[in-house]
Amino acid sequence: MKNLEIEELTITDMQAHLKDGSLTVRGLVEAYLERIETIDRSGPTLNSIITINPLALNEADRLDSHFAETGEFVGALHGVPVLVKDQIETKDMMTTFGSIAQDGYQPEDDATVVKKIKAAGAIILAKTVLPDFASS
Repeated sequence: MKNLEIEELTITDMQAHLKDGSLTVRGLVEAYLERIETIDRSGPTLNSIITINPLALNEADRLDSHFAETGEFVGALHGVPVLVKDQIETKDMMTTFGSIAQDGYQPEDDATVVKKIKAAGAIILAKTVLPDFASS
C-alpha cells in the first residue's frame, strides 16, 4: 500500500490490487481516512468533511472477509470508498442538510441511492459539507 497513489487509483486498478492481494479494502479505507485527517482536518484544513462514518472500517473488514471466503466481490463497487453530500440521508451517520438546526438528526433509513451503492459493495466513507439546505 505504501507506493500506491490512492488519489490516482481507478476502480478497476483498485479491484485488481484486491485480487492480487497487494491491497485490502481496510488498507484503502485507512489510507483515505489518513488523507482526510492530513488534508481536511490538519494540513490546509479544508473543512470539506462534516462527518466520518464510524462504521467504515467495520464495513471494510466485512468486505475483506467476504472476498477471502468466496474469492468474489459483492458487487461492481466492491470496496470503493464514497463520499456523499450531507443532504443525503444515511442511517449510520448524522444528516444535517448543512444546517445547525438539524444537528443531531439521525435518519432511520438510507436514501435510495445510498442503499444501491452499498448493495454494489461501496463504503460510505464520509459526508461532505454544503450550504444550509443546499440553497446556494
